[in-house]
Amino acid sequence: MITIKEYINNIGISKTSTQLKKDVQVNGAIQNKKLEEDKFEKNENKKIDKKKIIKIGAILTGALVIITAFLKRKQIMDFVSSLFNKKEKIPQKTPKIEPSEVKIEPSEIKIKSSEVKIGPDKVESVINDFPTPKFASKPTIQQRDEYVNELLKYMNSTPDTKLHLKALKEIEKYGIKDIDYITGWLSSPDESAIRETLKIYQKYAPNKKAYDVIEPIVIDDIKIKEDETFIEVLKTIQKLAHLENDDPNDREIILRPVRRLLDNKSEKVRKAAQETLDKLKG
Repeated sequence: MITIKEYINNIGISKTSTQLKKDVQVNGAIQNKKLEEDKFEKNENKKIDKKKIIKIGAILTGALVIITAFLKRKQIMDFVSSLFNKKEKIPQKTPKIEPSEVKIEPSEIKIKSSEVKIGPDKVESVINDFPTPKFASKPTIQQRDEYVNELLKYMNSTPDTKLHLKALKEIEKYGIKDIDYITGWLSSPDESAIRETLKIYQKYAPNKKAYDVIEPIVIDDIKIKEDETFIEVLKTIQKLAHLENDDPNDREIILRPVRRLLDNKSEKVRKAAQETLDKLKG
């Protein structure tokens, strides 16, 4: 038979046990909730980490694409540039112009003495071979004109003064239809070319061209220095100048530079100048 004390003790133990069970259950529930919260937080952290990784990966991928595109663009530009450079380096072939291919017909081209003359200051495309006549010793007028045209073109294709003189000698030998084509050579820096041009004037120029041949002596600062050149100028004036019927002002155009030579340091030149004035009655 259980006493009241034992009964009370049993009730106390039962309550204590029940309370312990409740506490255990509560603690378990709290622990479980905390575990679930930790697990949720970890999952959330993992999600955030994954998002960061994906975002960083996307940024890196984009940067890589941009760098790759830049390098490819540079390669393309370098390739295109090299193509243009190669094109620029390709040597251009200059067509060879043969004298027979280009002809100047004196009858078609008229040059006045006041206009630009063919002369040593005009150098055109180079012609390699000196022209040779395509006829026997007595050419027709057409053959002569064709050959002289080739000589004139050749003279203006080379700076070689020896070849200028050679061509002028050929023109003196065969003649020239229009003397204006060689007027420019009266101001050549080579005095032998000036003298040869004057000889052509003496043989083939009309009288009115006397006003052309004073060119070497008409300027104040006379460039020619050799006695032979002065004398050849005066001989050509004597040959061409017929001033009897010319206006006095026109006569002075020729007589004035001749008078200046009366003060030349060379006795030969002074004598030739006086002879010229006597002949022209100036």
